[in-house]
This record gives sequence, C-alpha cells and structure tokens, in this order.
Amino acid sequence: MYTSTHLTTLLLCICLCSLACGGSESTAESTETSTPEATESNTDLGAAINSANAGVERSLEQLGQLQDQNNDRPILSQEALGAMVPGSLGGMSQVEESLETTQVAMGGVEMSTASATFKDPSDPGKRLDLIISDGMSAQTMGMGIGMVPDMDVREGNKRTYTTEINGHKAVIEFDGDDGTGQIAVMHKQSTVVIEGQGLSSDDELITAYRQLDLGGL
Repeated sequence: MYTSTHLTTLLLCICLCSLACGGSESTAESTETSTPEATESNTDLGAAINSANAGVERSLEQLGQLQDQNNDRPILSQEALGAMVPGSLGGMSQVEESLETTQVAMGGVEMSTASATFKDPSDPGKRLDLIISDGMSAQTMGMGIGMVPDMDVREGNKRTYTTEINGHKAVIEFDGDDGTGQIAVMHKQSTVVIEGQGLSSDDELITAYRQLDLGGL
C-alpha cells in the first residue's frame, strides 16, 4: 500500500542514498590504482552514480511540478498538522513526547508530516499510531477518487479492501489472526494513516479515523 507517508520516507532515503553514493565516489577516487582495469572500473562507477543522481533530480522535479499543478493550497505547516493530533484516540491516551512533526523540501517537493502514538496502560499489547501527511495524495498525482481502483482481497483471516469515508477513499488492511491493521484515507492533497495492534476488528480503525478533526485538510 503506497501512502504519502511512505513517499516521505522514500524521498528521504533517495536523498541519503545520493549523499552516500557521492561519498563512495570520493573514496573510490582516493584509493584507485594506476592499473587500467581499476581506472576503467572507477570511471564506470562514477558514470553510474551520476546517472542515478540525475534520475533522482528529474523525479523530484516532476513531483514538484505535479504539486504546483494539482494541489489547491500551500502545504500546511508542521505546527498546523500537529494541532490536528488529538490527546486521545480510540479510547487510548497519546504517549507522552510521542508527537513528532517534520517538514521536508527537496528538489521542489514539499511535504509536512505529524505523527503520534496512543496506548492503553491497562492493555500493553494495544496501540494506535497516527500519521497525518500533507502535500502528496491522489489528486497531486492527477488522480480523482474514481481513478483509485476498488479492491477486496482475502487471504485466510487477512483482508485488504477499499471503501469511502465521508467522501474520501480509504484502503483498509486487517489481520484477524494477530489483531494488526492499517487504514489509509486519501484527502485531496493529504493522506491520513492509522496503524493498530491488539485490535478486535477493523471497525476500531474506522472509528478512530472518524474521531479526528481534519477540517484543515
């Protein structure tokens, strides 16, 4: 399941990989020998790194252009997203100091994310993790809600399916064997993800989402 949260992680990984590759190139140059074979190998490696970095830059530039074309408003600040995170969710309290907010800007792509964890002290095995991400969703990629394919896949006690909640497309996963699940709800240019453990049913994920005040999205 691809969400804007995953995309944020992907963009950060791409950036780190680019820096790491650049460092590797410098190391190769400092340790290269005078043999023709080593020189040719280092040349090929440098060309491959340069090509990969150029591809990353093009991809980020294209994503930035899609944001400019398809998003209706500026990216919300991390403070605005943090204000949407409640003190309790699904009957569980927010874990102290679990609230994290980030704002990423790379190659013209901007994203803001707020996340928090909720737990029940009387039930250590139960928890919810909330992630609100702004800047990238179906509309950003030029897809209307009708273009997101419907699905209903069952594998034993595990089910993955789509539905609509308050006019927003949602993808829900739930595994009845271990009580784990996830709901990802796509807003125009935002995605809200709730992951859960120790749940009795997927209804707990849907109920938790409905408890959020997301008017700012």
